[in-house]
Amino acid sequence: HGIDVIVTDHHTPPPVLPEAVAVINPKQPGCQYPFKDLVGVGLAFKLVQALVRRGVPFPLRGRDLLDLVALGTVADMGPLIEENRVLVKHGLDALNETKRPGLRALIIVAGLQLGRITATDIGYGLAPRLNAAGRLDTAVLAYELLLADDEDAAMTIAAELNQINRRRQELTKEVQQAARELAEQLGKLDNRIVMLDGPDYPAGVVGLVAARLVEELSRPVVLVERGERTSRGSARSVSGFSIVDALATCSDILVRYGGHAAAAGFTVENERLEELEARLLAYADEHLEDEMLSSTLEIDAEVPLNDLSWELQRELAELEPFGPANQQPVLMSRNVRVIGAWAKGTEGQHLKLRLDDGQGGPPFDAIAFRLGHLAEYLQRPRAIDVAYTLDRNDWNGSSSLQLNVKDFRRSQ
Repeated sequence: HGIDVIVTDHHTPPPVLPEAVAVINPKQPGCQYPFKDLVGVGLAFKLVQALVRRGVPFPLRGRDLLDLVALGTVADMGPLIEENRVLVKHGLDALNETKRPGLRALIIVAGLQLGRITATDIGYGLAPRLNAAGRLDTAVLAYELLLADDEDAAMTIAAELNQINRRRQELTKEVQQAARELAEQLGKLDNRIVMLDGPDYPAGVVGLVAARLVEELSRPVVLVERGERTSRGSARSVSGFSIVDALATCSDILVRYGGHAAAAGFTVENERLEELEARLLAYADEHLEDEMLSSTLEIDAEVPLNDLSWELQRELAELEPFGPANQQPVLMSRNVRVIGAWAKGTEGQHLKLRLDDGQGGPPFDAIAFRLGHLAEYLQRPRAIDVAYTLDRNDWNGSSSLQLNVKDFRRSQ
C-alpha cells in the first residue's frame, strides 16, 4: 500500500528477512552492534533515540521512557548484563518514582510498595498481571492501563487485570496437571524431550506450563496446541541445550519457527507432528548431555544463620538488578533448627517457616514457594541444611529479613 515499514525484532532471524525499509535486529548476520541481547522494548527505545538524534520530533525525553524499558526488559526475560543491566538499573529508579497512573495502580493491586520495586517484583508481580490479559483474551486492557491518565480509571483496569491473572494461574495449574498426567500415561516422562499435543492446551498458557514442566522434569518440554490443520507449539529448554537450534534442524517441515536458546515457538502442519517429535528426539540423543538433565542448585556462599544481618542484605542488594545471567546470590546455612512450619496460600501451596540456629541466635522467617506439601514433614523436630536468598520483606509498614528458600535437606 506504499507504506514504508521498519521491522524491529530481537529473536533469532529466519534465513530470509522480510522486505522492509530497515530490519533492526542485532542478531542478524552482519550487524555490528556490540550488544546482541536487547529485547523488544530495548530495540524500540534505541530506535526512538536514533530518530530523535536525526531531528524527528518526539513528545517525551528518553529518561521519561525508562520505567517502561525496565518493565519490558524484565518481563521479556532479557539477560541482565551489559546494556540491559544499565537500562534496567536506571529504569527501576524511574519506575520507583513513576507518575503514570496505570503503573502506580498496578503496583498497588500487586501488593507492592512504590519506592522499593525491584526487578524481581517486576518479574513476579507486575509482568504476570500485564501479560494475563493477552494470554486469556486480548492485550488491549494492558495497553489501556499503560496509557491511562486518570487514577480511578487506572485502578479499575488494574483490578480487572488482577482478576484475570488469578484465572490465568488457575488455568495454568489445571493444564500443567493434565499435561503431566498425559506424559505419564504415554510413557514420555523419561524422554529426552517431552512433547505433548492436544486441542485443550490454550495458546496463552502453554509457554508457562512448558516452563513449569521443565522445572519439574528437568528436561526440555514442547507443548502443542493442535488446530484443525496446523498446530502451534511452545518449547522451553534446560540450560546448555538450545531448543531453537533443535527446531532449526527441522525447519524444512515447519511452517515457521523462532525464539531463543531457552524458549521458542513454531507452527507445524498436523500431519508432520509425529515426524517433528521423532527428529527432535534424534537431535536430543546427539546433543542433549546427561548432565543437562540433572536439576542442580549452585551455592554462592556458606553462611552461619547467626551471621545474617541487614548489613549483609544491603551489600548483596548492591548486585541488583537480579534476573537471567545475573542471578541473586544463593546462600547456605547448615544445622538450622525448624521451630515452626505451616502451609500458606489459597490452597496451602506455599511453605512458611520459622528458623533459628539452635544456639540461642535470633529466629528468622522463611518462605518456600510451591513447597507447602512439605509442611507436615517439617513440623516434626529436625535440623536441616537450607539454601536460600536473603530478602527484605516489607509488610504493613514494617520491614524484616526473610529467607527465600530454594531447597533444603536433612542435616547430616
